Amino acid sequence: MKKFLLLIATAVIVLCSCSTEFNPNDEWEETMVVYGLLDQDCDTTWIRVQKCFLGEGNSFAYAHIMDSSVYAPDDLAIRITEWYAEERNGVLVKTVLTGQVFDFSYKMLTDKPEGDFFAPNQPVYYCRTKGKLFPKRIYELEVKNTKTGKSVKSETSLIGDGIQVKHPLNVFQFKDNRNSSCIVRWTVDYDGKARVFQPVVRFFYLERDKANETEIPVLKYVDIEGDVYRNIGNNNQMQGDFSKSEFGAMLKEKIGVDDSKQRLMADSVQIFIYAADENMSNYMSVSIPPTSIVQERPVFSNIDGGLGIFASRRTKIKEKKSAPTSPTNDYRKFIESLGLGF
Repeated sequence: MKKFLLLIATAVIVLCSCSTEFNPNDEWEETMVVYGLLDQDCDTTWIRVQKCFLGEGNSFAYAHIMDSSVYAPDDLAIRITEWYAEERNGVLVKTVLTGQVFDFSYKMLTDKPEGDFFAPNQPVYYCRTKGKLFPKRIYELEVKNTKTGKSVKSETSLIGDGIQVKHPLNVFQFKDNRNSSCIVRWTVDYDGKARVFQPVVRFFYLERDKANETEIPVLKYVDIEGDVYRNIGNNNQMQGDFSKSEFGAMLKEKIGVDDSKQRLMADSVQIFIYAADENMSNYMSVSIPPTSIVQERPVFSNIDGGLGIFASRRTKIKEKKSAPTSPTNDYRKFIESLGLGF
């Protein structure tokens, strides 16, 4: 959920950028901000909807007031409709309805961390979609305010199969030199719909209290995220790397030092490949922090009648790779050198 909220926050920040043609105290007009990702590998699809707000004073103060930017639980009707589709001139086009629809329910989550926007409550809409979403079909989203009649629409298709980890073959490890890296290489989806990829290594470990050596160790894990890579040249295969130094730094940050704990390395890691489509790639490109003093930023949105993003993502690979636990192995020596109790 943290990444979900970060992208929502980024969207609203972009919408609040300065413009000489915008009067912040003009007459208010309802504008929906929608964020949603379809992922056939996930159990549940989540949709976040909020409204733009105007007012005198500091906009960041308004952002901390939930009533300024959210709808009441019974204000919105959210539905995704499934269409059959066919490819025409390289573009997937809707043909006829399949008859399958997904109606979303309101839920108030209470675990949002503090940030630029209100917390810890966060209203979202959800629907169980596991096993019901299919590539080569188009999914049309409609969000309607049942009180005012205002509605917005968007559509997306799904990322297909074909994403597979090709390297490392069996073992995830680093060489003994200080600046070495572990290369992760993967194939892309068959239809080339995915445009951005992010490899993630899930590091497993066992933990128990030092004061109780008879205690059965608890299996835990942390996710070490790699960089985001864009498939600009329609490559069939891509790769990323996890440098030894950065991997160690992220482990130290996420696991932390705790002298009361005894930790043991697990004998494997999992490698995930996250993929997203062209719309998500474009959204991410304009939402990253500016690197110049020019603050005018383009706004990317594929929400018809509103603002935000409705796109597809794929959580595709969960392959296990062994992780050496021999006392003489360089990988184990490296993990032990981090001072985390291994």
